[in-house]
Amino acid sequence: FNRVDTLMKKGILLNLLPDYFFNSLGNVGTDLFSNIDLVVFDLDNTLVFPETCVSTKEIIRFLGEITRKNQCIILSNSKTASKRKNEIEKLFKCELFLSDNKKPFPSLFKEIDSKYDLKNKNFLVIGDRILTDILFGNMNGAVTILIKPIAREKDIIGITKRIFENSLSYTLSFFWRNK
Repeated sequence: FNRVDTLMKKGILLNLLPDYFFNSLGNVGTDLFSNIDLVVFDLDNTLVFPETCVSTKEIIRFLGEITRKNQCIILSNSKTASKRKNEIEKLFKCELFLSDNKKPFPSLFKEIDSKYDLKNKNFLVIGDRILTDILFGNMNGAVTILIKPIAREKDIIGITKRIFENSLSYTLSFFWRNK
């Protein structure tokens, strides 16, 4: 994995680069969670298969380890998240934070901050999307981890978004490394 200097992140384009990238949650080292006051997980395609409550044993085990040591919440931009809330919280033993505000908008961060008082605290955002999860975290001063999605996109809109995000990320990281 590669660490991008968080202090150098300025402007919208560089805020699309994650601090770390991993192929799966199971590959994330637990040392990244030390000195973290709140861990924010994306739901769909990071913890569960899209629009379901189905996960893998590896993800459930990993999240269980993290929630024992860290305060954690799960966020989702999905319209079906509220219908799945009870089952998700039971599965992961972690709050599914529901809001009318969506990632990456600052209004969502303000809402989370008002509940968890994040001023002068370290937090971490883990997700599978650059334009929502990573941008949200970087714009609000979090350490960000991009995870490879656990399922492939099935519709043309999802496939197009992934191609765009991956191309943008690759291009930005190429220019960033060659500055």
